[in-house]
Amino acid sequence: MNSFAIIIRYKNSETAVLNAAYNPDGSFQITDLITKHIENPEYEIGTFDMPVNKVGREKTIEANKTRYFTNNRIVINHHVSGKIHVKGEKKGAIIQGFDTETGLPKGVGLIDGFDLINDTNDGYQFLGGVFWGLNKVPKYISKTSEKIIFSDEEVNYQTMRNTGSKLAFTVLFFHLPLPKVSDEELKNGCMYYSLENFIRPLFLKILKPEKNYSFVVGVTCMKSRINNDNEFGCHLLAGATKINPETGTCKNIAIFYPSYRGEKTENYYSLNFEQEE
Repeated sequence: MNSFAIIIRYKNSETAVLNAAYNPDGSFQITDLITKHIENPEYEIGTFDMPVNKVGREKTIEANKTRYFTNNRIVINHHVSGKIHVKGEKKGAIIQGFDTETGLPKGVGLIDGFDLINDTNDGYQFLGGVFWGLNKVPKYISKTSEKIIFSDEEVNYQTMRNTGSKLAFTVLFFHLPLPKVSDEELKNGCMYYSLENFIRPLFLKILKPEKNYSFVVGVTCMKSRINNDNEFGCHLLAGATKINPETGTCKNIAIFYPSYRGEKTENYYSLNFEQEE
């Protein structure tokens, strides 16, 4: 597995927020690092429909009423085939995978994401995370040899167009078919990448796999804002799936830490493997 630690260096403070990795088959995964020091952290997981024809504050996101939670550390995995699912960082920790007969996810997953090898998303984002309260996070020294560090200048280069009372950092991963990346950009390990929803070209650092695939992954980090009562936390996001022509939306997965479940039990189901009925 070819792994990369994503590190934010902001105002003389350095925090490892994510681990990203190519799996041997070319699939790609992310897991947060800011909860590494927490014993039995509770994550909340859900799916939602993202409008694709609107941007910014005009979006109304409809979340699926069924939610899941787990007290085991989790990973988002985007398979080469396009399947996306949440799995345990350690094997056997949570209910995961896909049913061999129906093809449907056993836990939380999506079955019609874009194919990584066949370039069907044409260079758009497919994974991401939002992190806040990094000054409250105990330092974690990543054991990953590859370290991708975003400096103050690089983080300040572009700001997300959102509002909130707390400073946050948004990390986005882009699937880049090789024809979209020049030899010079591959050599330098970074590039500027234009997309219509962003004010200026994104500054991407290129994560190169050990093997030869038909794509690479580019990652960017930028300042954002969030409203949240917790001192620190993160949201991890995965998607999107194919667009539903009737609703103009596509499905995504969201992971929240800390969980917002509280004392509510209705519509919440455990993914902890030992609690499977």
